[in-house]
Amino acid sequence: MFFVSLWADAILFSLLIFRIFTVLSKKAASNMQRKRFLHFVTTFLFLLVLLHGSSCQSQETLHYKVVEPSLPLSAHPPVLFLLHGFGSNEMDLLSLSKSLPQNVLVVSVRAPFEREGGGYMWYDLQFGNGMFKENLEQANQSKKKLNLLIEQIIKKYHVDTNNIFLGGFSQGAITSLRVGLTPPRRFKGLVCLSGRFPDEINTQQSPVSLKQRTHIFVSHGTMDAVIPISDGRRIINTLTQHGFQIYGKEYVMQHQITNEVLNDLNSWLKTEFLRK
Repeated sequence: MFFVSLWADAILFSLLIFRIFTVLSKKAASNMQRKRFLHFVTTFLFLLVLLHGSSCQSQETLHYKVVEPSLPLSAHPPVLFLLHGFGSNEMDLLSLSKSLPQNVLVVSVRAPFEREGGGYMWYDLQFGNGMFKENLEQANQSKKKLNLLIEQIIKKYHVDTNNIFLGGFSQGAITSLRVGLTPPRRFKGLVCLSGRFPDEINTQQSPVSLKQRTHIFVSHGTMDAVIPISDGRRIINTLTQHGFQIYGKEYVMQHQITNEVLNDLNSWLKTEFLRK
C-alpha cells in the first residue's frame, strides 16, 4: 500500500514539475534555468527508482527476532518457529519463550504483507457471519518465504534438524498447518493455537512417514468468538482420522493463549524433544 502511494505521489510530482518547466519555457527562461530544472527532475526520478527497488527487495526477506537458549547452548539446539496472528508482528509471541523449554532456539517471524489497518498478515482474508475467505495466492507466497527462511536459520544456527518445530496463533496457526503438512515436510512437530484447518489440504493422502514423524499440538478456546471451537475440533478430528498423532485440548478461554495452554505446550515440547 505504501509503495503504491509512493508511486502515485511521484507521478503527480513529476507532472507538476513538467508543467512548471513548460511555463518557464514559454516565458523564454534562460537555457541555464531549463537545464537546472531538467537536472532536478531527472535526479528525483532516479532516486525514486532506487528507493522503490531497495524497498521491494527488503519485502522479499522475512523479518524475525531470535531468543537463544538460556541453558548452555547446545551445538545443535532444537528450534521453534513462531508465527503471529492477523494484524500483529514478530514481537507478539516472542514473550512466550519465557514459558517454553529453555534449551530451545525460538524464532518469531513477521508476516510479509502489511495490513491496511496496521500490523502484518500472512495473507489477506475476509471473515465474519459464517464467512472465511482467504487469499491463497498470498498464502502460498508466505509459505515459500517461510521455507526459505527456515533453511537459512537451520544453516545459521546449526540447529538439530531432527528437532524442528513450527507453530503459531490464529492466522499463524493456519499458516503453520499449511506449511507443515505440505512438502518439504521437515517438521517433527506443529503447534496450532486457536487456528482452523486449511480447506485446500488433503491429509488423507499424506504419506505415512509424515503421519508417523510429525506430531501436532492443538489448543482452542470454548468461548472463542473469532475462530469458533468447531474449527478447533475439526482440526483434531480430521488429523486423528487420517492417522496423525494429536495432542488436542479445549480450554475455557476466548481467542487467546493462557498460562494453562503454555504449561501444556511446555510439557508437550519437552516430551517431543526426546522422541526419536
